[in-house]
Amino acid sequence: MLNFYSLHNPFFLMCIPVVACLLILVTYLLRWRHYRLLHKYAQWQHEAQEIEVATHIALYNQKKNDQPIYPKVSIVIPSRDQADQLKMLLPKLLEQEYKGNFEVIVVDEKSSDETSLVIKQFSNSYKNLRQTYVPATSRHIELRKLAITLGIKASFSEWVIILNPDTIPDSKSWLQHYAENLQPGVDFIRAYYNYEHNGTATSRCAIIERLRQFAMDLAAYEKGLVLNCETANYAVRKNWFIEQQGFADSLTLPFGEEKIFACYHATTERTTMLCSSDTCVTELMPTKRNLYETRMYASETKKHLKGITKRYTVHDSIATISLYLCTFIAIAYIQLRVIYDIDASHYSQQYIYTDIFCLFIWLCLLILPTWMLRIGAKAVNQKPFGIYIYLHEMLQPWRNISIMWMRYIHKSEFKRNFIN
Repeated sequence: MLNFYSLHNPFFLMCIPVVACLLILVTYLLRWRHYRLLHKYAQWQHEAQEIEVATHIALYNQKKNDQPIYPKVSIVIPSRDQADQLKMLLPKLLEQEYKGNFEVIVVDEKSSDETSLVIKQFSNSYKNLRQTYVPATSRHIELRKLAITLGIKASFSEWVIILNPDTIPDSKSWLQHYAENLQPGVDFIRAYYNYEHNGTATSRCAIIERLRQFAMDLAAYEKGLVLNCETANYAVRKNWFIEQQGFADSLTLPFGEEKIFACYHATTERTTMLCSSDTCVTELMPTKRNLYETRMYASETKKHLKGITKRYTVHDSIATISLYLCTFIAIAYIQLRVIYDIDASHYSQQYIYTDIFCLFIWLCLLILPTWMLRIGAKAVNQKPFGIYIYLHEMLQPWRNISIMWMRYIHKSEFKRNFIN
Protein backbone atom coordinates (compact mmCIF):
# COMPACT_ATOMS: atom_id res chain seq x y z
CA MET A 1 0.00 0.00 0.00
CA LEU A 2 1.35 3.44 -0.98
CA ASN A 3 2.22 5.90 1.76
CA PHE A 4 3.51 9.45 1.68
CA TYR A 5 7.18 8.52 1.46
CA SER A 6 6.63 6.00 -1.32
CA LEU A 7 4.92 8.74 -3.29
CA HIS A 8 7.83 11.05 -2.63
CA ASN A 9 10.51 8.96 -4.29
CA PRO A 10 12.64 10.46 -7.09
CA PHE A 11 11.07 8.32 -9.83
CA PHE A 12 7.54 9.32 -8.87
CA LEU A 13 8.47 13.01 -8.65
CA MET A 14 10.11 12.86 -12.07
CA CYS A 15 6.96 11.35 -13.54
CA ILE A 16 4.88 14.33 -12.37
CA PRO A 17 6.50 16.97 -14.65
CA VAL A 18 6.60 14.49 -17.54
CA VAL A 19 2.85 13.89 -17.25
CA ALA A 20 2.26 17.63 -16.90
CA CYS A 21 4.36 18.25 -20.01
CA LEU A 22 2.28 15.75 -21.99
CA LEU A 23 -0.95 17.38 -20.80
CA ILE A 24 0.29 20.82 -21.87
CA LEU A 25 1.20 19.36 -25.25
CA VAL A 26 -2.30 17.91 -25.65
CA THR A 27 -3.89 21.26 -24.78
CA TYR A 28 -1.57 23.04 -27.19
CA LEU A 29 -2.34 20.68 -30.08
CA LEU A 30 -6.11 20.69 -29.53
CA ARG A 31 -6.60 24.38 -28.74
CA TRP A 32 -3.77 26.88 -28.33
CA ARG A 33 -1.96 26.29 -31.63
CA HIS A 34 -5.14 27.17 -33.53
CA TYR A 35 -4.58 30.84 -32.71
CA ARG A 36 -1.61 30.81 -35.07
CA LEU A 37 -4.02 30.14 -37.94
CA LEU A 38 -5.53 33.59 -37.42
CA HIS A 39 -2.12 35.09 -38.04
CA LYS A 40 -1.50 32.90 -41.09
CA TYR A 41 -4.81 33.63 -42.81
CA ALA A 42 -4.65 37.35 -42.00
CA GLN A 43 -1.15 37.49 -43.49
CA TRP A 44 -2.34 35.74 -46.65
CA GLN A 45 -5.19 38.20 -46.98
CA HIS A 46 -2.89 41.20 -46.60
CA GLU A 47 -0.53 39.79 -49.22
CA ALA A 48 -3.43 39.30 -51.63
CA GLN A 49 -4.51 42.91 -51.10
CA GLU A 50 -1.02 44.21 -51.80
CA ILE A 51 -0.71 42.44 -55.15
CA GLU A 52 -4.33 42.68 -56.30
CA VAL A 53 -3.66 45.26 -59.01
CA ALA A 54 -0.85 43.21 -60.54
CA THR A 55 -2.45 39.78 -60.42
CA HIS A 56 -6.19 40.36 -59.97
CA ILE A 57 -6.30 37.37 -57.59
CA ALA A 58 -9.11 38.96 -55.63
CA LEU A 59 -11.00 40.36 -58.63
CA TYR A 60 -12.74 39.27 -61.77
CA ASN A 61 -10.27 38.96 -64.61
CA GLN A 62 -11.88 41.75 -66.58
CA LYS A 63 -10.65 45.24 -67.40
CA LYS A 64 -12.13 48.48 -68.53
CA ASN A 65 -9.77 51.35 -69.34
CA ASP A 66 -7.02 49.36 -67.62
CA GLN A 67 -8.97 49.41 -64.37
CA PRO A 68 -10.37 46.27 -62.72
CA ILE A 69 -14.14 45.95 -62.66
CA TYR A 70 -15.26 45.39 -59.10
CA PRO A 71 -18.35 43.23 -58.60
CA LYS A 72 -21.73 44.63 -57.78
CA VAL A 73 -22.55 43.95 -54.15
CA SER A 74 -25.77 43.96 -52.15
CA ILE A 75 -25.73 44.30 -48.37
CA VAL A 76 -28.81 42.83 -46.69
CA ILE A 77 -29.72 43.87 -43.14
CA PRO A 78 -32.60 42.03 -41.40
CA SER A 79 -33.96 44.33 -38.73
CA ARG A 80 -36.66 44.23 -36.10
CA ASP A 81 -37.16 47.13 -33.68
CA GLN A 82 -33.54 48.27 -34.10
CA ALA A 83 -34.00 51.83 -35.34
CA ASP A 84 -31.30 53.21 -33.02
CA GLN A 85 -28.74 50.70 -34.27
CA LEU A 86 -29.65 51.47 -37.89
CA LYS A 87 -28.92 55.16 -37.25
CA MET A 88 -25.37 54.15 -36.35
CA LEU A 89 -24.88 51.52 -39.07
CA LEU A 90 -26.36 53.07 -42.22
CA PRO A 91 -23.95 56.07 -42.46
CA LYS A 92 -21.00 53.68 -42.04
CA LEU A 93 -22.29 51.53 -44.91
CA LEU A 94 -23.64 54.14 -47.30
CA GLU A 95 -20.40 56.15 -47.15
CA GLN A 96 -18.13 53.21 -47.90
CA GLU A 97 -15.26 54.06 -50.25
CA TYR A 98 -16.00 51.37 -52.82
CA LYS A 99 -14.94 51.51 -56.48
CA GLY A 100 -17.85 49.40 -57.65
CA ASN A 101 -21.63 49.62 -57.37
CA PHE A 102 -23.38 48.52 -54.21
CA GLU A 103 -26.75 48.76 -52.55
CA VAL A 104 -28.03 48.41 -49.00
CA ILE A 105 -31.33 46.58 -48.43
CA VAL A 106 -32.99 46.77 -45.01
CA VAL A 107 -35.57 44.03 -44.53
CA ASP A 108 -38.08 45.07 -41.88
CA GLU A 109 -39.27 42.15 -39.72
CA LYS A 110 -42.53 43.83 -38.67
CA SER A 111 -40.87 46.50 -36.53
CA SER A 112 -43.01 48.58 -34.18
CA ASP A 113 -40.45 51.37 -33.70
CA GLU A 114 -39.23 54.14 -36.04
CA THR A 115 -37.38 51.83 -38.44
CA SER A 116 -39.34 52.94 -41.52
CA LEU A 117 -38.87 56.61 -40.64
CA VAL A 118 -35.12 56.18 -40.21
CA ILE A 119 -34.79 54.42 -43.57
CA LYS A 120 -36.91 57.08 -45.28
CA GLN A 121 -34.68 59.84 -43.91
CA PHE A 122 -31.52 58.19 -45.18
CA SER A 123 -33.03 57.20 -48.55
CA ASN A 124 -33.60 60.89 -49.32
CA SER A 125 -29.82 61.36 -49.38
CA TYR A 126 -28.67 57.93 -50.55
CA LYS A 127 -30.24 56.43 -53.66
CA ASN A 128 -28.62 53.03 -53.12
CA LEU A 129 -30.64 52.39 -49.94
CA ARG A 130 -33.74 50.24 -50.31
CA GLN A 131 -36.27 48.75 -47.93
CA THR A 132 -38.48 45.70 -48.12
CA TYR A 133 -40.79 43.98 -45.67
CA VAL A 134 -41.64 40.53 -44.42
CA PRO A 135 -45.21 39.75 -45.58
CA ALA A 136 -47.90 39.88 -42.92
CA THR A 137 -49.01 36.35 -43.85
CA SER A 138 -45.65 34.68 -43.15
CA ARG A 139 -46.93 32.20 -40.59
CA HIS A 140 -44.77 29.19 -41.34
CA ILE A 141 -41.22 30.61 -41.42
CA GLU A 142 -39.28 32.42 -38.72
CA LEU A 143 -39.01 36.11 -39.47
CA ARG A 144 -35.22 36.29 -39.62
CA LYS A 145 -34.93 33.34 -42.03
CA LEU A 146 -37.57 34.84 -44.29
CA ALA A 147 -36.10 38.35 -44.05
CA ILE A 148 -32.64 37.21 -45.19
CA THR A 149 -34.11 35.07 -47.97
CA LEU A 150 -36.30 37.91 -49.25
CA GLY A 151 -33.40 40.33 -49.08
CA ILE A 152 -31.17 38.00 -51.11
CA LYS A 153 -33.87 37.44 -53.74
CA ALA A 154 -34.50 41.20 -53.96
CA SER A 155 -30.83 42.05 -54.49
CA PHE A 156 -29.63 43.29 -57.88
CA SER A 157 -26.17 41.73 -57.60
CA GLU A 158 -24.68 38.26 -57.72
CA TRP A 159 -23.04 38.67 -54.31
CA VAL A 160 -24.90 39.42 -51.08
CA ILE A 161 -23.29 40.29 -47.75
CA ILE A 162 -25.37 39.82 -44.59
CA LEU A 163 -25.00 42.24 -41.68
CA ASN A 164 -27.02 42.87 -38.53
CA PRO A 165 -28.03 46.37 -37.41
CA ASP A 166 -25.62 46.10 -34.47
CA THR A 167 -22.55 45.12 -36.55
CA ILE A 168 -20.56 48.20 -37.55
CA PRO A 169 -17.72 48.17 -40.14
CA ASP A 170 -14.41 49.19 -38.63
CA SER A 171 -13.39 51.38 -41.58
CA LYS A 172 -14.69 53.05 -44.75
CA SER A 173 -12.67 50.60 -46.85
CA TRP A 174 -14.34 47.53 -45.34
CA LEU A 175 -16.47 46.83 -48.43
CA GLN A 176 -13.56 47.47 -50.79
CA HIS A 177 -11.38 44.86 -49.09
CA TYR A 178 -14.31 42.46 -48.75
CA ALA A 179 -15.19 42.68 -52.44
CA GLU A 180 -11.63 41.80 -53.42
CA ASN A 181 -12.43 38.27 -52.24
CA LEU A 182 -15.69 37.86 -54.21
CA GLN A 183 -14.08 35.73 -56.87
CA PRO A 184 -15.23 33.22 -59.44
CA GLY A 185 -15.13 29.72 -58.02
CA VAL A 186 -16.31 30.89 -54.60
CA ASP A 187 -19.87 30.55 -53.29
CA PHE A 188 -19.56 31.34 -49.61
CA ILE A 189 -17.39 33.75 -47.61
CA ARG A 190 -17.16 34.01 -43.88
CA ALA A 191 -15.32 36.93 -42.28
CA TYR A 192 -14.26 37.29 -38.67
CA TYR A 193 -15.95 39.80 -36.38
CA ASN A 194 -16.23 40.25 -32.65
CA TYR A 195 -17.87 42.22 -29.87
CA GLU A 196 -16.81 45.69 -28.81
CA HIS A 197 -14.71 45.80 -25.65
CA ASN A 198 -16.40 47.98 -23.04
CA GLY A 199 -13.95 47.20 -20.26
CA THR A 200 -16.13 44.66 -18.46
CA ALA A 201 -15.34 41.06 -17.61
CA THR A 202 -18.41 40.03 -19.62
CA SER A 203 -17.07 41.60 -22.80
CA ARG A 204 -13.61 40.09 -22.28
CA CYS A 205 -15.15 36.64 -21.89
CA ALA A 206 -17.37 37.05 -24.97
CA ILE A 207 -14.50 38.30 -27.14
CA ILE A 208 -12.20 35.44 -26.16
CA GLU A 209 -14.96 32.89 -26.76
CA ARG A 210 -15.58 34.14 -30.29
CA LEU A 211 -11.86 34.44 -31.02
CA ARG A 212 -11.31 30.88 -29.85
CA GLN A 213 -14.29 29.60 -31.85
CA PHE A 214 -13.06 31.24 -35.05
CA ALA A 215 -9.60 29.76 -34.52
CA MET A 216 -11.20 26.32 -34.13
CA ASP A 217 -13.25 26.92 -37.29
CA LEU A 218 -10.04 27.66 -39.19
CA ALA A 219 -8.55 24.40 -37.94
CA ALA A 220 -11.61 22.53 -39.21
CA TYR A 221 -11.44 24.45 -42.50
CA GLU A 222 -7.88 23.24 -43.05
CA LYS A 223 -9.16 19.69 -42.53
CA GLY A 224 -11.83 20.12 -45.21
CA LEU A 225 -14.83 21.06 -43.07
CA VAL A 226 -16.83 24.30 -42.85
CA LEU A 227 -17.68 24.05 -39.19
CA ASN A 228 -19.57 27.16 -38.30
CA CYS A 229 -20.97 30.55 -39.30
CA GLU A 230 -22.02 33.50 -37.18
CA THR A 231 -25.10 35.59 -37.89
CA ALA A 232 -23.34 38.45 -39.72
CA ASN A 233 -20.38 39.44 -41.91
CA TYR A 234 -20.79 36.51 -44.28
CA ALA A 235 -21.45 36.58 -48.02
CA VAL A 236 -23.24 34.19 -50.36
CA ARG A 237 -23.53 33.93 -54.11
CA LYS A 238 -27.19 34.62 -54.82
CA ASN A 239 -27.87 31.85 -57.34
CA TRP A 240 -26.01 29.28 -55.23
CA PHE A 241 -28.00 30.21 -52.13
CA ILE A 242 -31.27 29.76 -54.02
CA GLU A 243 -30.10 26.48 -55.56
CA GLN A 244 -29.36 25.14 -52.05
CA GLN A 245 -32.93 26.10 -51.02
CA GLY A 246 -31.66 28.61 -48.50
CA PHE A 247 -32.47 27.82 -44.89
CA ALA A 248 -34.77 24.88 -45.67
CA ASP A 249 -32.70 22.61 -43.39
CA SER A 250 -33.46 24.72 -40.31
CA LEU A 251 -37.16 25.48 -40.74
CA THR A 252 -37.99 23.50 -37.60
CA LEU A 253 -35.72 25.70 -35.47
CA PRO A 254 -36.16 29.37 -34.53
CA PHE A 255 -32.36 29.90 -34.58
CA GLY A 256 -29.09 28.55 -35.94
CA GLU A 257 -29.93 28.91 -39.63
CA GLU A 258 -26.47 30.21 -40.62
CA LYS A 259 -24.58 27.45 -38.82
CA ILE A 260 -26.75 24.69 -40.28
CA PHE A 261 -26.64 26.16 -43.79
CA ALA A 262 -22.84 26.49 -43.76
CA CYS A 263 -22.32 23.03 -42.29
CA TYR A 264 -24.51 21.20 -44.82
CA HIS A 265 -23.95 23.20 -48.00
CA ALA A 266 -20.63 25.07 -47.91
CA THR A 267 -17.51 23.24 -49.05
CA THR A 268 -13.95 24.26 -48.35
CA GLU A 269 -13.15 24.21 -52.08
CA ARG A 270 -15.68 27.02 -52.70
CA THR A 271 -15.49 28.80 -49.35
CA THR A 272 -13.17 31.60 -48.26
CA MET A 273 -12.36 32.43 -44.65
CA LEU A 274 -11.36 36.03 -43.92
CA CYS A 275 -9.78 37.12 -40.65
CA SER A 276 -8.01 40.36 -41.50
CA SER A 277 -8.89 43.51 -39.59
CA ASP A 278 -9.66 45.09 -43.00
CA THR A 279 -12.79 42.95 -43.41
CA CYS A 280 -13.83 43.00 -39.76
CA VAL A 281 -16.93 44.54 -38.24
CA THR A 282 -17.60 45.23 -34.57
CA GLU A 283 -20.76 44.01 -32.88
CA LEU A 284 -22.25 46.21 -30.21
CA MET A 285 -22.02 44.47 -26.85
CA PRO A 286 -25.39 42.86 -26.01
CA THR A 287 -26.89 42.60 -22.56
CA LYS A 288 -25.74 39.76 -20.35
CA ARG A 289 -29.09 38.03 -20.81
CA ASN A 290 -28.91 38.24 -24.62
CA LEU A 291 -25.35 36.95 -24.51
CA TYR A 292 -26.41 33.91 -22.49
CA GLU A 293 -29.26 33.28 -24.93
CA THR A 294 -26.79 33.42 -27.84
CA ARG A 295 -24.60 30.83 -26.12
CA MET A 296 -27.59 28.66 -25.35
CA TYR A 297 -28.85 28.71 -28.95
CA ALA A 298 -25.35 28.01 -30.30
CA SER A 299 -25.02 25.02 -27.97
CA GLU A 300 -28.43 23.67 -28.98
CA THR A 301 -27.68 24.15 -32.67
CA LYS A 302 -24.70 21.79 -32.42
CA LYS A 303 -27.16 18.90 -32.02
CA HIS A 304 -28.37 19.51 -35.59
CA LEU A 305 -25.00 19.71 -37.33
CA LYS A 306 -23.13 16.93 -39.11
CA GLY A 307 -21.85 14.17 -36.87
CA ILE A 308 -18.26 14.87 -37.88
CA THR A 309 -18.47 18.34 -36.31
CA LYS A 310 -18.83 16.75 -32.87
CA ARG A 311 -15.19 15.68 -33.14
CA TYR A 312 -14.10 19.27 -32.57
CA THR A 313 -16.37 19.59 -29.55
CA VAL A 314 -14.75 16.47 -28.13
CA HIS A 315 -11.29 17.89 -28.85
CA ASP A 316 -12.18 21.06 -27.00
CA SER A 317 -13.45 19.06 -24.02
CA ILE A 318 -10.24 16.99 -23.95
CA ALA A 319 -8.20 20.22 -23.98
CA THR A 320 -10.16 21.53 -20.99
CA ILE A 321 -9.71 18.28 -19.07
CA SER A 322 -5.98 18.32 -19.81
CA LEU A 323 -5.69 21.88 -18.54
CA TYR A 324 -7.48 21.00 -15.32
CA LEU A 325 -5.37 17.89 -14.76
CA CYS A 326 -2.18 19.83 -15.36
CA THR A 327 -3.24 22.50 -12.86
CA PHE A 328 -4.17 19.83 -10.32
CA ILE A 329 -0.80 18.12 -10.76
CA ALA A 330 0.98 21.44 -10.24
CA ILE A 331 -0.84 22.02 -6.95
CA ALA A 332 -0.28 18.43 -5.82
CA TYR A 333 3.44 18.57 -6.58
CA ILE A 334 3.90 21.81 -4.64
CA GLN A 335 2.05 20.35 -1.66
CA LEU A 336 4.17 17.19 -1.69
CA ARG A 337 7.41 19.12 -1.87
CA VAL A 338 6.47 21.59 0.85
CA ILE A 339 5.25 18.89 3.23
CA TYR A 340 8.34 16.74 2.64
CA ASP A 341 10.76 19.64 3.19
CA ILE A 342 8.96 20.73 6.33
CA ASP A 343 9.14 17.18 7.63
CA ALA A 344 12.86 17.02 6.76
CA SER A 345 13.48 20.51 8.21
CA HIS A 346 15.57 21.53 5.19
CA TYR A 347 15.37 21.91 1.41
CA SER A 348 16.00 18.61 -0.38
CA GLN A 349 18.91 19.33 -2.73
CA GLN A 350 18.47 16.06 -4.62
CA TYR A 351 15.21 17.37 -6.09
CA ILE A 352 16.56 20.69 -7.35
CA TYR A 353 16.57 19.65 -11.02
CA THR A 354 13.08 18.23 -10.76
CA ASP A 355 11.91 21.45 -9.10
CA ILE A 356 13.48 23.55 -11.85
CA PHE A 357 11.88 21.38 -14.53
CA CYS A 358 8.51 21.64 -12.81
CA LEU A 359 8.87 25.42 -12.48
CA PHE A 360 9.52 25.59 -16.22
CA ILE A 361 6.42 23.49 -16.91
CA TRP A 362 4.21 25.65 -14.72
CA LEU A 363 5.50 28.81 -16.37
CA CYS A 364 4.63 27.29 -19.74
CA LEU A 365 1.15 26.57 -18.41
CA LEU A 366 0.64 30.28 -17.74
CA ILE A 367 2.67 31.87 -20.54
CA LEU A 368 1.88 29.61 -23.52
CA PRO A 369 -1.88 30.30 -23.79
CA THR A 370 -1.26 34.02 -23.20
CA TRP A 371 1.38 34.11 -25.93
CA MET A 372 -0.70 32.16 -28.46
CA LEU A 373 -3.80 34.25 -27.81
CA ARG A 374 -1.73 37.39 -28.29
CA ILE A 375 -0.58 36.15 -31.70
CA GLY A 376 -4.16 35.49 -32.80
CA ALA A 377 -5.59 38.69 -31.32
CA LYS A 378 -2.91 40.86 -32.91
CA ALA A 379 -3.69 39.39 -36.34
CA VAL A 380 -7.29 40.61 -36.17
CA ASN A 381 -6.43 43.86 -34.40
CA GLN A 382 -8.00 42.60 -31.19
CA LYS A 383 -6.80 43.64 -27.76
CA PRO A 384 -4.99 40.75 -25.98
CA PHE A 385 -6.05 40.06 -22.41
CA GLY A 386 -2.83 38.70 -20.92
CA ILE A 387 -3.04 36.10 -18.19
CA TYR A 388 -6.83 36.46 -18.13
CA ILE A 389 -6.99 33.74 -20.80
CA TYR A 390 -5.91 31.15 -18.23
CA LEU A 391 -8.68 32.17 -15.82
CA HIS A 392 -11.14 32.20 -18.70
CA GLU A 393 -10.30 28.63 -19.68
CA MET A 394 -10.45 27.40 -16.10
CA LEU A 395 -13.96 28.82 -15.75
CA GLN A 396 -15.19 27.48 -19.11
CA PRO A 397 -16.58 24.17 -17.70
CA TRP A 398 -18.75 26.09 -15.24
CA ARG A 399 -20.10 28.26 -18.04
CA ASN A 400 -20.88 25.11 -20.00
CA ILE A 401 -22.80 23.70 -17.04
CA SER A 402 -24.75 26.95 -16.80
CA ILE A 403 -25.58 26.76 -20.52
CA MET A 404 -26.75 23.14 -20.18
CA TRP A 405 -29.05 24.19 -17.34
CA MET A 406 -30.46 27.04 -19.43
CA ARG A 407 -31.06 24.65 -22.32
CA TYR A 408 -33.03 22.39 -20.01
CA ILE A 409 -35.14 25.27 -18.69
CA HIS A 410 -35.85 26.74 -22.14
CA LYS A 411 -36.16 23.51 -24.13
CA SER A 412 -39.77 24.34 -25.00
CA GLU A 413 -38.49 27.37 -26.96
CA PHE A 414 -36.37 25.23 -29.29
CA LYS A 415 -39.30 24.38 -31.53
CA ARG A 416 -40.65 26.50 -34.35
CA ASN A 417 -43.39 28.89 -33.39
CA PHE A 418 -46.02 29.67 -36.00
CA ILE A 419 -46.27 33.39 -36.56
CA ASN A 420 -49.60 35.02 -37.16
